[in-house]
Amino acid sequence: MRRKSLLRACALSVLTAFLLGSSNIAFAADVPYPVSATIEVGGEILDMAVDETSGTAYILKAQSQQIPTTYSLVVINGTTVTATIPINGTARLIGVDSGDHTVYVTTSEHKVLVIKGTSVTNTVSVDWGPGNVAVDSSTHTAYVSQIDGASVALINDASVTSTVRLPFGQFPSEIVVDSMTHTAFVRVEAGTGSSGVAYNAIQHIVNGIPTKDSWGELPTISSLAFDAVENRLLFWNMGDLVEYKDGKITQFPDFFPNSDRARMLTYDAETRTFFFAKSLGGSVSGYELIAARDGRFQSLGSFNIGHGRMVVDPVHDKVLLEHLDKVIVMDSSWPDPKARQGQDADGFADILARDRVGNLWMYPGNGTGDWLPQRQVGTGWNVMSELTVPGDFNGDGFSDLLARDTSGYLWMYPGNGKGGWLPQVRVGAGWNAMSDLTGPGDFNGDGFADVLARDTAGILWMYPGNGKGGWLPQVRVGSGWNAMSELTGPGDFNGDGFADVLARDTAGILWMYPGNGKGGWLPQVRVGSGWNGMSPIL
Repeated sequence: MRRKSLLRACALSVLTAFLLGSSNIAFAADVPYPVSATIEVGGEILDMAVDETSGTAYILKAQSQQIPTTYSLVVINGTTVTATIPINGTARLIGVDSGDHTVYVTTSEHKVLVIKGTSVTNTVSVDWGPGNVAVDSSTHTAYVSQIDGASVALINDASVTSTVRLPFGQFPSEIVVDSMTHTAFVRVEAGTGSSGVAYNAIQHIVNGIPTKDSWGELPTISSLAFDAVENRLLFWNMGDLVEYKDGKITQFPDFFPNSDRARMLTYDAETRTFFFAKSLGGSVSGYELIAARDGRFQSLGSFNIGHGRMVVDPVHDKVLLEHLDKVIVMDSSWPDPKARQGQDADGFADILARDRVGNLWMYPGNGTGDWLPQRQVGTGWNVMSELTVPGDFNGDGFSDLLARDTSGYLWMYPGNGKGGWLPQVRVGAGWNAMSDLTGPGDFNGDGFADVLARDTAGILWMYPGNGKGGWLPQVRVGSGWNAMSELTGPGDFNGDGFADVLARDTAGILWMYPGNGKGGWLPQVRVGSGWNGMSPIL
C-alpha cells in the first residue's frame, strides 16, 4: 500500500473516463497490470469512483432489463461487493469526498443524493439538471455542473450554499478540484472560435468565485486530471498532452503514440502513470488500452468501442476498469524495464570477472553487500578484447553479455537466467575501431538496453538497442572523451532514475556524467580522486 498523508490524499482528484467498455477484452499474459479479479455487478455500469483514503470503490449501475430501469450504487472493498444501495431517480454520475467518505450521486430529476456509509442520508434539490460532480475534500464542498443552467452549484452540509453563474455562452461539463488551493477546474463548452470550429475552455472557480482567466480557444479538451504531486492540471487536446501550471500552459505534442486517435483516460499521480486508449486504426475497429510512464509504454489489451470508466485505487494499488456489467481489477505494479536483477536472475546484483587464462567467473551478490560462492561460467574468454554487460539486450528478461573479439566482431551471449548462456549471436562488425565499450543500461529512455562506444578520435557514440538483440541508428553523444583513460556504465549512479557514466581522467580523477534519460547529459560531477591506481574500472 502506498503511504501518504490525508491532506495529500484529499488533493488527488478522481478522474473518470468516457471511453471504455466493449464486448471483448483480450489481455496478454505478460501485461504489467495483471488481472487479479473480475467482479460481476449485475447491470450496465454508468460511472465509477474511488475513495482515495479508504480504497472503497463505488460503482453506479443501471438495470435496463427492468421496466422502468432501476439504478443502484454498488460498494466494493478490495475485490468484494459489500453493499448495494438503491438510487431513486435516473442516476447520472458520482463524486466522492475522500476526507469524510461522503458520496454524491447526481440524478436527472434535479436532485443530488448524499450517501454516508450504506444509506442515502440527504437529498439536495438543485435549480437545473445536475451532471458531473467533484468534491474539495478539505472544505467538503461538492461542485455540481448544471449544463442546461450554465452554472455550477456548490453544496455544503447537504444544502446548496451558492450557485456560480458562468460567463455567457459557457456550458459546464467535467470538473476536477485542487483541494490544496480550493480551486475547481471546470471544462466548459465555450462556443465557436474564429476558425468556425467549436472549442472548449477551462473555467477556474477559486473559493467559490469564478476567475477571469482566459485560455483562448482549446478544441476537443477531454479527461481533466489534477496532479497534486506536481500541482498541475492535465488534459488531452487534439492529440497533445497539455499541462497547466503556475498560470502557464505547456503542450507536449506527440506524447501519445498515434496521437491523432488517442484519448487520455486517467492519471495516477503517485506513480506518474497515464492510461489512455489508442485507436487500432485501419479496418480494425476498437481501441488498445495503454499505460505510459517515464517515456515507457505498455499495452494492457484491446477492446471495442463502447461506454465505460476507469479509475485508480491508490490504497490497494489497483486499477479498476469497467467492462459492460463487470469490473476488472488489475494490479498496478509496473514492471522493471531492466533485466531481472543479477546474472542468475535471483534479484541480486552479480559481477562477472575474467582471469588471466581466460576463465570467466560469476561472483553472485547476496543482496547484503557480500558474496555467494563464485562459479565458473566460461572458458577461452581471453580471445575477447572487450567485455561489457548492458543488461537485457535481447528482450527476454535476462541479463546478457556483449563481447568483442580481436577481429572486431561483436557477439551477444544471451544469459539464460541461471548464470549460464544461450547460443552466442553475432550482432556487429568493425567494432575494433572503438577504443572503449560500456553498457550503461537504458541510456535514451526508450526502455531498451544501449551501448556507449568511444572511437579512436575520442568521439562518444550511443548505439541504441532495439530490445530484440539489434540496433537502432547510432547517435553521437560527445567528443573529447579520449581525455579519459577509463569508462564504465554503472547504471543509475545518482538515484534520479536515469543511466549514468563514470569516467576516469589521466590525473586519476573520477567523474560522474549523469544521463538525462533522453540520450544526453546533465553537468558532470567529480566523485573521486586517486583512481589511477585502478585498472580496469567495472
